[in-house]
Amino acid sequence: EVVISEEALHYFSEIAFGNEWDDEDDPIRKWQTDPRIQVFGNPSPQDLEALEQVVEDINSIQSSITLTIVEERPDIKIYFVPLQDFGLYVLNPTPNNWGLFYYWWYNYEINRATILISTDKPTQTERKHLIREELTQSLGLVRDSYQYPDSIFYGDWTTTTTFAPIDKQLLKMLYDDRIEPGMTEAEVQSIFNP
Repeated sequence: EVVISEEALHYFSEIAFGNEWDDEDDPIRKWQTDPRIQVFGNPSPQDLEALEQVVEDINSIQSSITLTIVEERPDIKIYFVPLQDFGLYVLNPTPNNWGLFYYWWYNYEINRATILISTDKPTQTERKHLIREELTQSLGLVRDSYQYPDSIFYGDWTTTTTFAPIDKQLLKMLYDDRIEPGMTEAEVQSIFNP
């Protein structure tokens, strides 16, 4: 039985519903298949190491999906490119946003994502942070928050390179098998707070 703290329940509501771009009250979005990740562009050896670490962390925190890094047929494409090239890969990237993700879903089931990490603006530690944040957000934990400075989802610029305990709870909650794509906040609350 997953024991979820009151804090995590509130935080989950803040991070997992809606989106970063408008005030739409989007329901749960999550992967139902194992995401295959392929790297493009010019990552540093440390970038690749950071990515492997995030993948390992996510796979060890929950057991619903398994992320793998592949050489072909990716579901998640991660581009390590200069900031001024972001527009080649996505439409209208937010100016001066050093890391970003876009994802696509059908019936609230995420099936594809593109992640961009700037190779020329952030330091290596900042890139390490961005890799973790953007990849985690592309799994369905999409919003930022100002509640927990040590959280990977913190809204202000930080260089957190590990998951806070509450971040791990959120991943466990989203990828709990009882949580279905398309569920509303009330439905999720009733599962974790019967």
